Amino acid sequence: MLSLDGRVQYRPLGVNLAKTQASECMSDENFQQQLEHAQEGTLVFLRAFEIVQQTILFQDIAAAQGALDTATGDALLRASSAVERARPNADETPTHEALRTALAHLALARETFLQPTAGMDFGASFLGSRGHQCQALEILYQARAELTLIDAFFRLSDDPGSQPEVQSNDGIVRGIQHCDAGVGHNNYSLYVPEHYDTQTEWPLIIALHGGYGRGDEYLWSWLRAARSRGYLVLSPKSIGPTWSILQPGIDGDSVMRMLDKVCEEYAIDKSRILLSGLSDGGTFSYLLALAHPQRFAAVSPIAGVLSPMTDPLLRAGHGKDLPMYVIHGALDAIFPVQTVRSTTDLMRSLGYQVKYTELPDWGHALTYTINEKMVLPWFEALH
Repeated sequence: MLSLDGRVQYRPLGVNLAKTQASECMSDENFQQQLEHAQEGTLVFLRAFEIVQQTILFQDIAAAQGALDTATGDALLRASSAVERARPNADETPTHEALRTALAHLALARETFLQPTAGMDFGASFLGSRGHQCQALEILYQARAELTLIDAFFRLSDDPGSQPEVQSNDGIVRGIQHCDAGVGHNNYSLYVPEHYDTQTEWPLIIALHGGYGRGDEYLWSWLRAARSRGYLVLSPKSIGPTWSILQPGIDGDSVMRMLDKVCEEYAIDKSRILLSGLSDGGTFSYLLALAHPQRFAAVSPIAGVLSPMTDPLLRAGHGKDLPMYVIHGALDAIFPVQTVRSTTDLMRSLGYQVKYTELPDWGHALTYTINEKMVLPWFEALH
């Protein structure tokens, strides 16, 4: 028998093998039972945190903090207690450690959200909390094969998980990858469905993060939809803290180079390259789409505004045939809805194809449900 450090261990003479095997079976049963309890508590937190992040009004932070505290209660404590009670064997240890580490990140995410560091504004705490959450999500996703309850969290509710994952040594990277900056482009994150094959051309969604966000963070708002419906997702990182809205070519060239690179490496359906973005990412999605309308099948800016930098593009009629779906919250305290109503009317008067949805109870927040329930169906209805 091998120990964790790889050394051979021998059972002493006279050991009762039947008793030992029974003990190992009981240990395995205990581990699976505790693993299930831990996953249940983890899911309570993950789901509640998502809801709070999507419904938060930054003009009433205390309400969001209270909602998270009430909805999650002692879920993480119960999950952590189950992990500590579990007794994994050697093969189960990596899963055990992955779940323990993920729970530690989620505990930090909760603490940072509920009790911001003294002297730090809530915006910075929100981003720090989100960072811990995303580290936990990455760990849990990589361990999803052993964490069957949590695996379902990473699929849409109507997806039974019937698509087999490709197990191949073909050199193609599937799943989530984080790519370093290269010639002409900044770093980016990419999701490739695990059932990707080269015999089919695949649709691609480009997802632009909000101000002070990151590509590896915003990718998660599209992961379920992409995994269940068969899309690649390219989630770029802006070169600066946010998108170069006043000098669109800086980030525009970077994103287009990323797009070219992904199209070189994967079988992409060039007629189904779709663009969306949140907040400053929504603002930049207008600029990118109008500057390169021939590259995109549609664009959906969310909680963004139409920048004055689009004026020459609009006057020249760039992208007039490009379908647009603008989504904005009536309670947005960062980009007032009145501005978006006005610019949407302006674009329509110029002959642009703009669908507009105003969400009466939404402010300026994350977009999991908006992406899955609104943007994705609209994308799919175009083809």
